[in-house]
Amino acid sequence: MIEILERKRVYTTQELRDFGFNAYDCRKLTQMRKLAAIKRGYYVRCDHQLDTISLVNETFPDGTFILQSALYLHGYLYRTPGVVIAAKKSENRMKYHSSYIPMKVLYRDDKYADLGITRVNYHGKQIKVTDRERTLIDCIRRKDLLSFEEYGSAIRAYIMDPNKDIDRLMAYASILHVELKVKTILQPWMKFEPFVQMNLQPVIQ
Repeated sequence: MIEILERKRVYTTQELRDFGFNAYDCRKLTQMRKLAAIKRGYYVRCDHQLDTISLVNETFPDGTFILQSALYLHGYLYRTPGVVIAAKKSENRMKYHSSYIPMKVLYRDDKYADLGITRVNYHGKQIKVTDRERTLIDCIRRKDLLSFEEYGSAIRAYIMDPNKDIDRLMAYASILHVELKVKTILQPWMKFEPFVQMNLQPVIQ
């Protein structure tokens, strides 16, 4: 019965009902470790083939990938140690609760939550992620949430990124009241040739 469900999809309770699964079936399949309950009303096959970013996007499409996750998506990190998403403070926090998915959720002031957000294609799905400039500013503002290596990689990769937009970066910095801090950190490097090219490619498709 479980074979009719795809390995690369998250299903809502209603969608499972449409396939003929009732509450008893879902409970039984969960006990048999054939089906996993991600959060209230959302299920996935236990042998699913979704990476963590795809799994989070399928389950929490309103969340925005930030910090390490955004660095990884933009090709600034080789891998992401865990998924980090942002939500608005006005949203119900239970909306983003999941004991199944390893992720961190940060809640932002609604006033700035949509600043620097873009949508990209990842494995055929649209996901929300902070653009390069907002990602870098987030890393500078929340340096405490990054390792020394992650922070250094973010700064170096942005400086050598041919797609960077300094005007946009400083516009965001002004809005978020970190203009002086951003200038202090980046100005010394902006005077020199870019660092040796790192073999990093964006994973966004």
